[in-house]
Amino acid sequence: MDDAGDGRLLARTVLHRSSEAEWQQALPLALGTVDLTSGAHLICFLAADVQPGEPVRVKAGPDPLGRQSLTAHRI
Repeated sequence: MDDAGDGRLLARTVLHRSSEAEWQQALPLALGTVDLTSGAHLICFLAADVQPGEPVRVKAGPDPLGRQSLTAHRI
């Protein structure tokens, strides 16, 4: 999986509950919507303390359960 690129975080939310038992260990879990400079919008995991309006770089890597996913990191 390639990195998705750079953009700006539009919105964030934090999940405190999951109906999936395997995700209980990963809670709370931050997710957000990123407006990529390429024009696409992406929902992905968020690195700690990324806030709406901040520039981010979306990188491929393991999610909290070790699966490949995308995470937005503050630039």
